[in-house]
Amino acid sequence: QQGAEGLLESAYAHLVAHLFEVDDVLPLTQDRFEQLLDQARDRLQGLVPRFLNLMGAILGCYAEARSVPSPYPDMESDLTRLVPPDFLSQIPFRHLSRLARYLKAVHLRAERARLSPGSDRRKLEQVQPFQDELDRLHQPEDPPRSQQRRRIDEFRWMLEEYRVSVFAQELGTAHPVSA
Repeated sequence: QQGAEGLLESAYAHLVAHLFEVDDVLPLTQDRFEQLLDQARDRLQGLVPRFLNLMGAILGCYAEARSVPSPYPDMESDLTRLVPPDFLSQIPFRHLSRLARYLKAVHLRAERARLSPGSDRRKLEQVQPFQDELDRLHQPEDPPRSQQRRRIDEFRWMLEEYRVSVFAQELGTAHPVSA
């Protein structure tokens, strides 16, 4: 959706954001600043090759999932949720390593849904209430505060792990998760 130059700019901004990602910089003192700078230097070691490997895996799994001949209903929205056009600006570096597994789960789900649509619908019924709640949390009347935003984001990634456990359990989850 974005050209090579746009992707390059997004990648650069993504990596810079990762290098300087901190929960709280305040109070910013000279010592804290130097500590954060050292942390960024440590993160920089081997970052570009790791990023390129992650991007290769993500894009490969994305292409594989999109090539499934018989997608399940709403598969397109699942792929867009996982890899939106501007995914590098939306998904922090720490979550990129999980995207390939989530995309593999989508692929496995599509293959299994073709063979057993009823089973896929039953599994979806396990996940849907949580997705509905996440959708509701993303539509607040008041914009969420920083702490609330972090908790909503944590819930989003827990839900992705739950999807893996429901639709593609053999891929394993990053941490124990259940309804």
